[in-house]
Amino acid sequence: MLKYVQVAETIEQRIAAGGYELGSMLPARDRLATELAVGKSTVERAVKLLMGTGVLASLTSGSRHYAVIPGKQEPNYPSPQRIGPVFRHSKFRDVTQTIEERVRNGQYQPGQLLPTLSALRIELQANPLTILDAVKALAQRGVVVPISYRKHHFYLARPYGANEQGTRLASYMFDCGKALGTIEERISSGHYKQGQRLPDADALHKELGVEARAVPAALEILRRSRLVTISESGTYAREQLFHQVARVIGERMTDGTYQYALPEKAKFMSEFKVCLASLDRALSVLEAEGMIEPREGQTVIYLKGEKEEYWRAVLEEKYPDGTPSRGLVSRTDGALHRRLLRFGLEHLMPADPVAVERGRKGGQRRKASG
Repeated sequence: MLKYVQVAETIEQRIAAGGYELGSMLPARDRLATELAVGKSTVERAVKLLMGTGVLASLTSGSRHYAVIPGKQEPNYPSPQRIGPVFRHSKFRDVTQTIEERVRNGQYQPGQLLPTLSALRIELQANPLTILDAVKALAQRGVVVPISYRKHHFYLARPYGANEQGTRLASYMFDCGKALGTIEERISSGHYKQGQRLPDADALHKELGVEARAVPAALEILRRSRLVTISESGTYAREQLFHQVARVIGERMTDGTYQYALPEKAKFMSEFKVCLASLDRALSVLEAEGMIEPREGQTVIYLKGEKEEYWRAVLEEKYPDGTPSRGLVSRTDGALHRRLLRFGLEHLMPADPVAVERGRKGGQRRKASG
């Protein structure tokens, strides 16, 4: 018998004898290899064999494997084929059943967002990864419904009964997405100004033409994404980080802190603790307000109408004794010369007298010969 087959039989015997409990994590492969006096590759092949026969299953493609023997599962215990990911431990069943009961008895109302992962972790006293696995399992069974927004996943209690899913659920999800996109766009564009109270959910659902239950879910997602604040008095637009950055930069431009051009982006990112995408959105706001020149991929961000003054200041700083001729600038700083030519600012560099005289004489000769 092949060695890896013997190792697989040994592991299976230990599981059957209760050495590895249902749902428990298999020991690390290094430890198994030492314990069974075989190589790691042999253990790897044995594990793959057991996974193929359904004795073991893995949550990831890494080294964590879980003991699962379908024939020894407890009554009513969900099978791996039904829930997808394998249970981390026995707590998985308790979390799954608790959330499902709350959805079915109405504690989580239809279409309502489930509490955050951190809130469920404290309430259910369970590992966040276990809770996430349980929610994903319930999503596969249709008890909860996932919705994606800004690369994050949120889960709603099933908005309809089991017999009403299908086209109604698709319409509900479309309405959620429509409400999310429209309200976010209005906040970003300034239609809903900072601190402004938004219309109530009933007015929004009529105005946007979406299902009534989709609006509260969309507003709660926006609250968790820090775009709105919700209180007893209503829902209010919250100033986004990129708007704050744009406001501060604009104030500095007005009071003369920045002349001709803005500092490098890296300085702003470090000062405001923002990513490049947020900074670009802030600069887009300033560009739309006509405070800076259109960027169009330029590395220097010029204040409106100050491009020529910026390069004049660069030349004065580089050549304090007076701007040299174009020929000398070309020989001493070719990159600067090319930029000025590209921006149509060659008039900032005086023409080379020798070159001008040579050109004049050449023109006279061509005229005489012509």
